[in-house]
Order: sequence, then structure tokens, then C-alpha cells
Amino acid sequence: MSLTRLSTAGDSLSRRFLNLTSPPQIPLLDGQRAQALAIFNGVLAGYRSALPYTPADKYDVAGLVELMHEHAVSALGKDNILRNFLNHLAKDPSIKPEEFDRVLAKLTNYPEDQRERLNTLVQEFSRHLVTYFLGPMRALGGKTPDPSAALSPDASVSRVGIKDRLASLKTKVAVRDRNRCVITGAFSTDEYDARIKAEGNDAKDNDGLLFTELDYNTPLLFSCLDTAHIIPRCIGSRASSSDGLSKSQITTQHILNMFDPGVADVIAAENIDSPRNAILLTKDLHDRFGKFRIYFDKADDRPDTYFIRATDHANLSLRSYNFPRTHTFESETIELPSPRLFAIHKSCAIILHLTGAAGYIEDLYKDDEVGNVAADGSTELGSLLVLGLLRNPIRSY
Repeated sequence: MSLTRLSTAGDSLSRRFLNLTSPPQIPLLDGQRAQALAIFNGVLAGYRSALPYTPADKYDVAGLVELMHEHAVSALGKDNILRNFLNHLAKDPSIKPEEFDRVLAKLTNYPEDQRERLNTLVQEFSRHLVTYFLGPMRALGGKTPDPSAALSPDASVSRVGIKDRLASLKTKVAVRDRNRCVITGAFSTDEYDARIKAEGNDAKDNDGLLFTELDYNTPLLFSCLDTAHIIPRCIGSRASSSDGLSKSQITTQHILNMFDPGVADVIAAENIDSPRNAILLTKDLHDRFGKFRIYFDKADDRPDTYFIRATDHANLSLRSYNFPRTHTFESETIELPSPRLFAIHKSCAIILHLTGAAGYIEDLYKDDEVGNVAADGSTELGSLLVLGLLRNPIRSY
């Protein structure tokens, strides 16, 4: 299937399933919220009773919608999930955005003989969230472009600018994180080699300790390190500074703003490559962090301190890291990682793990055609995921 046909399929799926727009920045009234929650819980309970989740399912459809609401980063985000979900169920173009009471009235009196249609709408909403939000987040996490890679002969000046910005990000994050993985403490092998070459036995780490005096029996003393984006670069980056965002990216950012109102501006354009959205990790942990198998959970009582946790405690390959671990970010000159972005990453990790959506998305991308995506934001991720969904649809009525 060509990329053009994929893009067309993606546009059609987006229109048919859900056309999310930037949500209104207005919280629901207390009475509206209580009524909306009652309808929300009732609809999902009805879905489960009609179509209970089993291990044979692709992922927990109702659970994903439920957890998107539960783990929205702010109270307004929770209201937005309720508002958009119930608006989608009402499917009434005559109802204006500010007339949410009409949506509540319609769904409160929903005909029993149309419950099957209501369950289909639940599937559509859940599927849209996977296609245009969790799918792109999961697919390109752990894939940061290498700023030192040679540009092709026909590369534009704008791409040179992106390369320079990534190189600057790499330098700033390395200085802030002291050239060490923030999880294991492993020192950068590249930086070690450069300092030994320049200073010999007088070479020191960022804390002033001589390399010759380090305990070389310590596991993971040195490692190749990556500058890891917290929110995947594909969500906010453009293929070049002259290009606009793809349709998939725009849809993803709309959902991101629904989940945490206003956060898309924090990672828009060049902001996606800010130190607030990056940390230093070993290549192995970069991959696991990017796949949302590891997340940072902010400590309530200590500023800029996080508990680092794994989603799958039974995973033997993660046991050697002794999760949970703790790390405190410190710098007087370079911006620290954003607690807000860490919170979004944490929410996505929990949702992907608890619903089985992580495995579902990974299976979709195992296909070579679907899995061949670029880390610079130039790939139409929504369209590629649509191809996987068309080949491997969730069950429907």
C-alpha cells in the first residue's frame, strides 16, 4: 500500500472515528461532572458486560478509555476526556460545543435497543486514541536522531539547523546530567575516551574524581549514552523548519492537549528539543524508556527528585537494575527535565501496560513496512498505524 493511500486511509479513519479539536479550556460544572461520570462509568460497564475482556482480545478497549480519564495529568484534562468521549457517543452535529447539557440529556435517555451502536462508538474512540496518540508515542519512543550523522548531499539548510539544534541539546544534557546515565550512573564511554586522550592519567569525571581512582569492579561503570527525549521527538518535530506538521502530528497534539491542556505548546517546534524534554540514558535504557517500560514518578516531598519504576516487575531483564531507583536532577544553568512531561510519560506507560495496548502496538509495527519509521518526525505515523489496524483490526460487532 502506497504512502498516499495510507494517508488517505488515515484521513478517512480519523473522520469516520473521531474528529477531535482543541478542547475548550473550561472545566465542567460540579453537577455536569457528576452526571458525566455516571454516564461514562455506565457506558463502559455496559461495554464490558456485552463484550468482556479476555486474553484473546487485542487490548482492553474499555479499560483504555477508563485509564485515559483516570491518569489525565490535570483536573481539566479529566474533564476534557469526559467531554470528548460523551460528545463522540452523542454523535449529534446539531449540539454546539457549549451545549454539553444537551449531550448529557441525550445519553441519559439513550434507547436500550441502540446499545450495540453505543458499544461500537466506544471501540471507535478507543481505537482513535491508539492510532493517533498512544501508537505514535510508543512507536518512536527511544529513537532520537544522531546529530553527528552525515547529512545527505541534497540536505537543505533547514535540516542543518535541526542538526545543530540536536547537537546543542546533546551537549547541554550531557553537562547537566554530568555525562552519566541518570538511572545507572554509568559514565559516557565517548567522553571517557576523549578525556583520557586529552589528559591521560589526569583525566577526571564531572565531579572531579580521577578515572584512575574509580572502582573498576563496579558494574556498568562506563556505557554508550543517548540523549533520550521524554515526549518522543516525532510528536512535535517537523521534517524541516520550512515544513508544517503532518496531519497525524496535528491530531496527536490535539489529543495531547485534551489529555493535558496547553502542553502541546511546551513541546511545539524547537521546544521538542529543549533540555526540559531530554535526559541521558544508556542505549538499552533509552530503548526501554522509549517503549514506556520505565517511567519517572515525582517524589512529593523533594524537588526535582524522582522514583524510577518499571511497569513489568516480573521482567527478568529489568531485575538487574534494582527498580525502583531514585534520582535528583540538579543544575544552576541548564533547564531541568519538566515534571509535567515526565507525568505524561508516566501516564502513558501505565495505560499501555495495564491495557495490553503496548503489545498490540508492538505487534502492528513488527511488519517491516509499518515498522520502517524515521525519528525526525517525517513519517506519517498515523497512516502507518492505520495500515496495521486495517490488517489487524480489533474485533467489532
